[in-house]
Amino acid sequence: MKISVMKNKLWLAGIILISFMFMQCQQEESDALPHDHQDHAQDHPKIVSVPTKDVPEMSFPEPEEANSPIIDDKKVNETQQIFPESGRAIGNGKTQAFDYVDFDDPIALNWIPDQAKFTFATSPFYIQAVGSVWFHVKENNGNGYNPDFTSDYGHYHLGYQNFVPIFNWTNQTVWKVINGQPILVQPLLEPRTVSSHYGNQWIKIYAYDYNSSQIPFEFWGIKVINGPIQVWMQKLDGSWSKWSSLGEATWSFDYARHVKQILISGVGSDSYTIDNIKVKKP
Repeated sequence: MKISVMKNKLWLAGIILISFMFMQCQQEESDALPHDHQDHAQDHPKIVSVPTKDVPEMSFPEPEEANSPIIDDKKVNETQQIFPESGRAIGNGKTQAFDYVDFDDPIALNWIPDQAKFTFATSPFYIQAVGSVWFHVKENNGNGYNPDFTSDYGHYHLGYQNFVPIFNWTNQTVWKVINGQPILVQPLLEPRTVSSHYGNQWIKIYAYDYNSSQIPFEFWGIKVINGPIQVWMQKLDGSWSKWSSLGEATWSFDYARHVKQILISGVGSDSYTIDNIKVKKP
């Protein structure tokens, strides 16, 4: 009789313990999914809910000649140029002539404001070193351009490339789920991609160093994950060329060898996602 009563008590205690653990897990899961993140995800479903997909490799078509989107050269002046201390080792330390502005560099990600480092937003820059040259990827919200080529969302998005993230906003941690188990990740070591708010957001890419606010570079390709996008390119002589519609593919070409800046936006209203901007330092 005593053994039977003891078994019943143990069985009851086990049920209570399991129920408590289930309730705790539910509460922790609720805490890890902030409401404002969910609201934001509804506005931009491609950004946080779809990991990177495979896209074909394509060669760039010939660009079209285009009228300049700049209406006043004197007003085109980028003031937000970030450098580390002089003489400090920069970037990812790669020495090959070609490199990718791939939004994966831990040092570059570490410069982004604290909250944006671990979520999917940057405000509004990503700056990565390729050798001694700095590539700045920013929203084109400056002066001097035709208003049709600028936007003012204040930031774009650095989405996680390989998984759908779960955020805990209280302690600024990021989790991914593998085989049903939540795994804590290190945000600065996870590959990212860039996504716009909507198709009308313009992103600008240019290069600079310690001696010049804008220096020429070579542009060899780009990966379009969600598109299509349009790409406008200014050459050293001030003339412009454009690709009116580049679909979802890894695009490469051998055309743009002396470039001052690149402007990118979507074709249509949907958000677009890009990655792996292939460049060569001068």
